[in-house]
Amino acid sequence: MKSTFYLTLVAAIGLSTISSPGQRSLDMGVFFGVSHYMGDLQRSHIEVLELHQARGLFLRYNTGKVFSLRAHLYQGTISGDDGNYPTIEKAWQRNLSFRSHLYEVGLVGELNFLNFGMSNRHGSKRLVGHKASAYLFGGVAGFHFNPQALYDGQWHNLQPLGTEGQGMEGHAAKYQLYQIALPLGFGFKIRPGKFACFGVEVGFRKTFTDYLDDVSGHYPDRRLLHETNPLAAALSWRGLEADAGLSGPPEELRGNPAGKDMYLFAGLSLAITLGK
Repeated sequence: MKSTFYLTLVAAIGLSTISSPGQRSLDMGVFFGVSHYMGDLQRSHIEVLELHQARGLFLRYNTGKVFSLRAHLYQGTISGDDGNYPTIEKAWQRNLSFRSHLYEVGLVGELNFLNFGMSNRHGSKRLVGHKASAYLFGGVAGFHFNPQALYDGQWHNLQPLGTEGQGMEGHAAKYQLYQIALPLGFGFKIRPGKFACFGVEVGFRKTFTDYLDDVSGHYPDRRLLHETNPLAAALSWRGLEADAGLSGPPEELRGNPAGKDMYLFAGLSLAITLGK
């Protein structure tokens, strides 16, 4: 489905640049909203307790009334906590949690449903514009994340610890903190005049990592992990903190390696048109 959308978007971009000449312009704007994560430490699509403030800056080049190209820099926080689900046995036995500050640089194309913008003339033709339009967007982004866990009153970076045995003999290498994502979403924008544009949008990010939350595969041999790094062993499985009667991690996966993690940015934007 995602590949079909991207093919459709590319085709629409080509058609819009050929058949929809119009007044080009450049918008500079700000974004305010929320960031959220979907992964192994979440049991619902949207967990209200894990919504965080997000912000950003963007430049948008409007090639006409149909298509725009937008570059952005967004910053937000994502988090998850097994403690949000006390009635799910696997969650409270595992007892993991994390937070991560996230920074994203992206380039996306916006495809308007309607000819968006003020009406104007192009040669002998009058191009009718609409002050409001829904739109789809898709593109590519690079992002940095760094999952941390709170332990004994301090936040600890999880990636260097190798909580699933990463870096140990017979285990995979440690995952990278710089990754690629594919933004995909929809929005609605309004242009009340020539020099201002307001918008609201929801954008999901398809990633190629399962470690936004530092959780993916199997539990390592905690005895060997403890010999290498006691803190890594303590943060690999935290069931003893939830129930002193538990003797060790359950003989099952620590996470779900079958799927990759996702995150989203959603919120409001305000842009000022610099020139036409």
